[in-house]
Amino acid sequence: MEGQKFLFPSFIKMIFTNITDKAMTKIITIQQLVDWNINVPTASKKLNVSERTIYRYKAKFLDNWPSWLIHWLTWKSSNNQSSKMDNYKKFALKQIYKDFWPTILAEELENELGWGEKINPESLRIAMIRWWIRTPKKRKIRKQKRARREHEWELIQFDGSYHNWLEDWVERCILLAIDDATSKIKEMSFAKWETLEDMIIFWENYFKKFWKPSAIYVDKHATYKVNNWNKDMWNEEKLTRFSRAMSKLWVLVIYANSPEWKWRVERSFKTHQDRLIKKMRLRNIKTEQEANKYIKEVYIPEHNKKYSIKAVSTKDLHVPLSDKEEHRFLWYFAKESTRKIRRDGTVHYNNKIYQIKKWERLYNGYSVTVLENFHWDVEIYSWKAKLSIVSIFNKS
Repeated sequence: MEGQKFLFPSFIKMIFTNITDKAMTKIITIQQLVDWNINVPTASKKLNVSERTIYRYKAKFLDNWPSWLIHWLTWKSSNNQSSKMDNYKKFALKQIYKDFWPTILAEELENELGWGEKINPESLRIAMIRWWIRTPKKRKIRKQKRARREHEWELIQFDGSYHNWLEDWVERCILLAIDDATSKIKEMSFAKWETLEDMIIFWENYFKKFWKPSAIYVDKHATYKVNNWNKDMWNEEKLTRFSRAMSKLWVLVIYANSPEWKWRVERSFKTHQDRLIKKMRLRNIKTEQEANKYIKEVYIPEHNKKYSIKAVSTKDLHVPLSDKEEHRFLWYFAKESTRKIRRDGTVHYNNKIYQIKKWERLYNGYSVTVLENFHWDVEIYSWKAKLSIVSIFNKS
């Protein structure tokens, strides 16, 4: 091998396809040393090794040509790229897994294959790109996010999402309440729309189960806020029934100016639209009743265990409902109207005549407040005093 010709880098790469730049530099340097183009001290400085190592490299180079200078792990496959990856591909190409992302696909493969070993989602993602199942996505520019609240129950982010949740081409709404400090799902259920009636059902279940939070973070949907620039938003007469009810329950309502302001619940919906739909598909869930049962019993505990974090402070900030608040919960969301008492001690409301008890009659023309809840029950108040209704007549 003495006096052999210089090996060009392109020729070396033709022979050794997996060679690294470091190994190729080593081969070229030792080749120049063998051809007497450089001396041992120069080769030592170039490779940043001792002269004794250079002599050892030269001896091995003359015995085995350049192959010894390439690390033996170059031709060894990665430990993450196991032989079982072919089996992963068979399952990944199934029709039921056609739109699964690497993270949830790794979880489902662990359950279906039953090998008792963890599948690295990152290795699976690279393999899926190699199989042409998915394409790599560009990295987005991350903006600085609002810091989390320190206490659990201090702020609850709430929103609704309209999506084809049951994959039956019908758009349904899911209402979600998520804790800002821990990212735990507190309540999640299907609803018809984001109407006031759905809000009453949702928050009644929430308050009875978890009590009252300090604040609720919502968007500017018409159910939560009067979107009229010509009106004073802090005027109690201009508040929506939802905002008025929350103020009576001593729960602060914060309005987000954009979806990015309440990004935690928006990002959570993106996760649920990927994971929840696929998990319900695997369990053949087709109705809202089955979906609500699965969400409450299985999905929420698994999700909170996997994705929730610990709050900075362990102080408990939620407040229990009082007996009065629990008893009159529906009346806090009641429709409020102002009427005047007639000469005969009656109040006319909604094509009906309400006769007030004789001893509670007020002066003619005195204003009273009429409350009507969703069950069409009516109560009449003079300031904070409830007036007794003796009889009800229909207008002729």
